[in-house]
Amino acid sequence: MKINDYVFNLSLRCNACGKENNSGYFCDGCKEILPYNNVFCGKCGRSTINKEDFCNSCQGQELHFEKARSAFKYQEPINVMIKRLKYRHKKYLSKIFCPILSYLILTEFADTDFIINVPMHKKDKFLRGYNQTQVLAQEISKNIDIPLKNDIFKKCVRTKRQATLNKDERKKNLKNAFVLQDKKLVKGKVITIIDDIMTTGSTVETLAEKLIKAKAKKVYVLTIASVGERERNLPKKYYSLWQKIKNSKLFAKIFQKKYLHNQKNIVK
Repeated sequence: MKINDYVFNLSLRCNACGKENNSGYFCDGCKEILPYNNVFCGKCGRSTINKEDFCNSCQGQELHFEKARSAFKYQEPINVMIKRLKYRHKKYLSKIFCPILSYLILTEFADTDFIINVPMHKKDKFLRGYNQTQVLAQEISKNIDIPLKNDIFKKCVRTKRQATLNKDERKKNLKNAFVLQDKKLVKGKVITIIDDIMTTGSTVETLAEKLIKAKAKKVYVLTIASVGERERNLPKKYYSLWQKIKNSKLFAKIFQKKYLHNQKNIVK
């Protein structure tokens, strides 16, 4: 074993709770409560009560992406890990998410010609030091040998967080925020957009619309996690309360263990 492999061995401690561990990326306790997204809308990929072609949010909507998938629901411990990846410089966490996201591309988006990641404004990228979606896309590209084209879009306007805005404000917030720099490259291609979280879906839909208008054949969306349809539609005053309830250990033991993803061995 190389010294680097030992020092940065991601299996020495559980990457969710931090306990000493010798059984993979997660300890046995955290493996049991990983919130896999195995019951979802066939279009946007959000978790639903029953598996269905279109959830209430997607019905009647003209969405430009073909379909979206998320590996997990945006719940503990995954939501905490995503925040560490984004804001705490824990870029190594992309290696943990890579296997299951690679699997989803190969099984759900097998006709993908190349992948792209959601771009950041240059000032935001400078302040953070990196773009977490680019780091994630690079890992996936290397793992399954699908090209990454991370210079197709440029974000030229700094925007507010979409989750804090209503529907009309989201559209206004993203207006002219992204520029498609190479229309010839996307023509006739099947493209998968990589993002960390699908919250409102407005950002990936904006990118998908520009790609389709530039004659891309199909656009897919893949994220680590997504906010479920029910949670997304809750009034703001109830949303934080619901987050605390569903992320509690008691809730996880009673409900989540019963619905483990049938591919739970993908993330070890």
